[in-house]
Amino acid sequence: MDPKVGKTVKACLATVGIHDPVSSLSGCATLEEEFSKVKRRYFKKILKAHPDKGGDPAEFRDIQATFEVLRELFDTRAVDSFITAAKQSTAAAYVGKASSFAAQDVPSWDYYAAAAEEPVPAYRVETAKSGRSHCRAQGTAKGCQHNLSTIPKGEIRIGSLDLESGSYGKWVHLCCWRVPAKVWLGLPEPDKCGDPRQFEAALLGMNSMIFCGLSELSKHSQRQVTMYAMNKKNWARVTEKKRKEYEEDLAARATKVAKTTSTATARKTAKGSKASKAARCNVGSASATAIATPLADAGAIVPTARAGGGGRLVVPVPGRGGAVANSLVDETFVLTGIFPELGGGAGLELGKERARAMIERFGGRVTSAVSGKTTVLLVGQEPGFSKVSQAREKGVRLMTLDDLCGGLHSGGLPAPDALTHHSVTIANFSHGYRGNSLAYLANPAALAYASGHTKYVQ
Repeated sequence: MDPKVGKTVKACLATVGIHDPVSSLSGCATLEEEFSKVKRRYFKKILKAHPDKGGDPAEFRDIQATFEVLRELFDTRAVDSFITAAKQSTAAAYVGKASSFAAQDVPSWDYYAAAAEEPVPAYRVETAKSGRSHCRAQGTAKGCQHNLSTIPKGEIRIGSLDLESGSYGKWVHLCCWRVPAKVWLGLPEPDKCGDPRQFEAALLGMNSMIFCGLSELSKHSQRQVTMYAMNKKNWARVTEKKRKEYEEDLAARATKVAKTTSTATARKTAKGSKASKAARCNVGSASATAIATPLADAGAIVPTARAGGGGRLVVPVPGRGGAVANSLVDETFVLTGIFPELGGGAGLELGKERARAMIERFGGRVTSAVSGKTTVLLVGQEPGFSKVSQAREKGVRLMTLDDLCGGLHSGGLPAPDALTHHSVTIANFSHGYRGNSLAYLANPAALAYASGHTKYVQ
């Protein structure tokens, strides 16, 4: 194993297939976009290098450990950008990851092929935020094991991603969870390995890929999830016929991934065009755009200058730079719209969980509805008409993600008088979960008021 590998972030990027970080990642606006590209390159290499496909085991372990170093830098936000951190040493982290993987079984090729197809983790573990969620385990083999189907607040629950809404749902008690093949394919073989530490490391390594949330739990809860996943009796069964179909499907998808070089080149060329970039950022529908037609002079949400200048959004971290810990302790936020700059999730939930996590790291509180206690409405792209209107009527400060990040980088929120009624103007409201936005029913005066172009509804 080359002792030079892993000494710097740049060397790690080269190992996973990104030999020139500046040219490959400079078009990314956020660390999330950078990591998304890193993942794509990584999966392309790891699928080819896997021992199941005749790859070199030493090269496979090298790529595997190197990616884990980069993933950890991303998950912990230890860097703002892989480009600016190119010279940062990662030698110690690499040695630790390489040593850990050397003691583990190699996850099957099927696991990596399945993970390559997941833009965000398909499953999430967390403690129930209230006592209102219901256990959705169904069927003879996986029915709810409790007489009461609700999941008590604070109890461990597992959910799956709803690709339409982009949020996690279909929650089940931990004891009712059938560990899906996508997850257990990446675990050690229980008949050969009885070390909980290796299973825990494997589950943690799935963060940002297949299975997320484990790192956010207490050590005790992490161990509960690990011990449950170690028991093959809790694994979802896959018949030989279904397994063969599953493997053939994964093989076909992996082949498709491997043949995207020309497409990637075309996208890179198109990326240089401001027009195409604007088109990619417009995640709304024709109907949502039509809502804003009466406001022909309205632009997109108007952002303030980003921290450090330029077009890159730098997510603030307490104690780093000018960011002050607990600077949002007296603030109550409501989120509306999507936050593609932060990535994570899909549909109407794009970026919301990461925006919530950022606010909570600084001591702020996030609620679901605008009320008399709400102090800030964080407005993303294509916000909800109802929440924006309610916030304006109640005198709640409207703030963009750039406003918030810029303020946190400077030690706190912008002064109340720095954000007037017209500070945030909106062109496109959300068209709703199924095209049921209240903006469709609003009269021109109410629409102009909510958009920020008039002070009062006439």
